[in-house]
Amino acid sequence: MSDGTSTVPPVPISFQRRMLRLCRRIAKAIGYLLLLYLFIVIVGLIPVNNDFRPVSDGITIGVTSNRIHADLILPVITDEIDWRELFPVGYFKGDTTLATHLVLGWGDKGFYLETPRWADMKASTAAKALLLPSESCLHVAMTTERIFENGTQSISISPEQYHQLVEFIHASITVDEHGRVIQIKNYAFGQNDAFFEAHGSYTAINSCNTWTGRALKTSGVRVGWLTPLPKTVGLWLPQE
Repeated sequence: MSDGTSTVPPVPISFQRRMLRLCRRIAKAIGYLLLLYLFIVIVGLIPVNNDFRPVSDGITIGVTSNRIHADLILPVITDEIDWRELFPVGYFKGDTTLATHLVLGWGDKGFYLETPRWADMKASTAAKALLLPSESCLHVAMTTERIFENGTQSISISPEQYHQLVEFIHASITVDEHGRVIQIKNYAFGQNDAFFEAHGSYTAINSCNTWTGRALKTSGVRVGWLTPLPKTVGLWLPQE
C-alpha cells in the first residue's frame, strides 16, 4: 500500500556520463576559442606602417581609451572638412557651438545604447556583444581641446593622411537618400553627444577598438595590425 509519498527515480549512470562528456567538450571548445583569441591578439600587436613619422606642421588628432573602448579625437574644422556640416548643432541637446574637437567611435549598437553608464551594464548585453555578430552605430561627442589634458595620446599627420582618415570615417556612416547621417533619436550620454547609424557588424574581432585601429592604419599611422583591445590601439603611438 502506498503511503502517499512519491520518489524520484535515480538518474541513469549512462546519462550522467553523457552529460559529463558534453560539459568537458564544451569546456574544451571554450578553451580553444580563448587560445585562438589570445593568439589573434598577440599577432595583432605586430605593427604596420613602420615608416610613419609625425608631421611637425600637420593636423593633430588623438586617441582616448578606457577599460574597454578606444575613440578618435579630431578637430571640428580643418581645410579638409568641417564636421559640423555632417553633424549639425541641431543633432545635440546642448550648445555645441564652441566645440573645437569631436570624440568619435564606432561600436556595438546594443551595448552603446543600453549602457549609458558602467552601472547599467548587463551580463546579457556584454555576452551578446562578445559572442554574436551585431549591428553597429557611431557615437559622436562634441568637446574642446581640453580633452587632450586627460591622458589622451596625440599625433600629427599630414593633410593627405587626414584625407584618408576622413574617407574611412565616411565609409562607416550610414546616410539617407539625401546624403544625411541618420541619427538614432532619444539616445545620448549627455547634452553634447549623439548616436548615428553605421555600416558593419560588430564582433569580438571586429570590435570598436579594431575600427579605431583600422582608421589609423588607413591613414598611414604606425599601429598594430589588429587591435581588438583598447590599449592595443595606442601601443605604437608616441608616448608623452
